[in-house]
Amino acid sequence: MVCELCGDLNGGRELLDRRQSAGSPPPLRRNHKPKLNWHVSVEAAERCYIFAVFLSGCRGVLQQHCMDETRISSVGLHFGYQQYMGDEAGREKLVRLRLADGSSFDIELFTLQGRGRLPFGT
Repeated sequence: MVCELCGDLNGGRELLDRRQSAGSPPPLRRNHKPKLNWHVSVEAAERCYIFAVFLSGCRGVLQQHCMDETRISSVGLHFGYQQYMGDEAGREKLVRLRLADGSSFDIELFTLQGRGRLPFGT
């Protein structure tokens, strides 16, 4: 079942071949959630594995930057995905944490392709 909060953080539709969509506008492949309540996000992580992994990563970044999680009021997810088969897979994946003082803290996500050795060990 798809998580009602994160939508499984996917592009929302199948990738198309450019030839299949000739003459049509490019398909919309994004998952934007501009303002999710942080506490609701924490609760969602209890029932959604994908969101639990996401939340764990956010908490790790916060810890690296000596930021207290209680300062966060909301989180915005801005995930763009490749439009067509064969396109470069690297598209913007941005998490914007809005803090209680009105400022924001951005986290840019990325993935590693292939099965090579990770730079930080395993």
